[in-house]
Amino acid sequence: MKANEFRVTNFVDYNGEMFPIIFIGLDSVVLIRKDQSTSTVKLDRIKPISITDKILLSCGFKKRKSCFGYWIYEIMFQHTVFSVEEVDLGLCYFYIGNTHVTQTRYVHELQNLYFSITGEELVFSSTEP
Repeated sequence: MKANEFRVTNFVDYNGEMFPIIFIGLDSVVLIRKDQSTSTVKLDRIKPISITDKILLSCGFKKRKSCFGYWIYEIMFQHTVFSVEEVDLGLCYFYIGNTHVTQTRYVHELQNLYFSITGEELVFSSTEP
């Protein structure tokens, strides 16, 4: 993983647990735990988190079946529908309205897409996705 792939608040996997990033250095990040303690971790020790049904639902997406048999997850922001279509093997397509924007596999990518378009963080209903 490279430092330029992340933003502060992105969730990553470290030793099988999910943590938000609170600082990004050249070769490491600082993660914060639920108890508010922090850990500095080398970038080669963290992993991306795959997008799952549970994660999408926890940040407010609503689930519905598409006419092609795929699951679609939708969330509204200022009268605009953002949707994620689960296609195959963890690959998801990201849409704004009916326009395909990109494909993604990982939570930090989804967080970054949502933020770059809306200027707001994708909020999870719990302290971790």
